[in-house]
Amino acid sequence: MGTNNQPPSKCAKKSFKRDEDDYLSGNIVEIDMHNFMTYDHIKSRPGSRLNLVIGLNGTGKRSLVCVIAIGLAREPQLLGRASNIGDYVKRGEEVGWIKISLRGNVVGETIIITQKIDRQNRSE
Repeated sequence: MGTNNQPPSKCAKKSFKRDEDDYLSGNIVEIDMHNFMTYDHIKSRPGSRLNLVIGLNGTGKRSLVCVIAIGLAREPQLLGRASNIGDYVKRGEEVGWIKISLRGNVVGETIIITQKIDRQNRSE
């Protein structure tokens, strides 16, 4: 059977166009968190392509993963760490918040997702 008679590959490459800022629509452009897990406050601006988080044990690498997962999926049970959202508030604090900024469909457009959490497992 020739190649012309075979169905297209299921993993055929999609054509994604990067704009002059080098980001794709939906890319995370900023992560901002306050009183979340190990952090008092941190703002991170990932690059448009490959990003690595490197550090010693207990320095907050997993906190970054958790903030992304909770901010975008809002299901703490998915992480296998704690089942209640209030458990992600930093020890000794009552309230925390996260903000994830995503690249919109055009350069300069930003979609911002915010979530305030507290020790009583309330989230807004």
